[in-house]
Amino acid sequence: YAVNITADQTVVKIKVSANGAWQRYRLTLNRSAVNPSNEARLSELSVLSGTSVQPLAKTFSSDTLEYGRNIPNETASVTIKPTAISAKASITVDGKAVVSGSESQSIAVEEGKSVSVPVVVTAEDLTMKTYTVTINRADILSNNAFLSALTISAVGTWAPQFSSATNSYAITVKNDVSS
Repeated sequence: YAVNITADQTVVKIKVSANGAWQRYRLTLNRSAVNPSNEARLSELSVLSGTSVQPLAKTFSSDTLEYGRNIPNETASVTIKPTAISAKASITVDGKAVVSGSESQSIAVEEGKSVSVPVVVTAEDLTMKTYTVTINRADILSNNAFLSALTISAVGTWAPQFSSATNSYAITVKNDVSS
């Protein structure tokens, strides 16, 4: 049985009988767009920490695919908010679907580490464009003000030998050393 599809949506009703029993089925055939959109770019891209927008390292452009953002050590995670140019495009952030203009799932970043997060935009015709946002979290701040080494350019004798816990030294140099 051939069905003539004459509109963007065609309904086909099917009636099946077997030994006096009847069953009805309804099929709705949706014709895809004649020219599906190939628009797979973003119009906006933001990194958020809580409710605060964190500016990207460079100004956003739909045609630039690589972005970065440094975050302080006390920020353990961020979300990414992508907005597609086309309402018919779909978006994933780090492999998980995100509604255009909405925040992604929380993305954790370890202290002193970087994480690259793919933001994939898929157009109606399945054209794909991948933006990458690299988040760099600062390492824990140290309050260690000790020297790890100390050298002098002139040959001399240290008293006592260098130790990061010692903060007073006497160095004996030859008589002809002036600087």
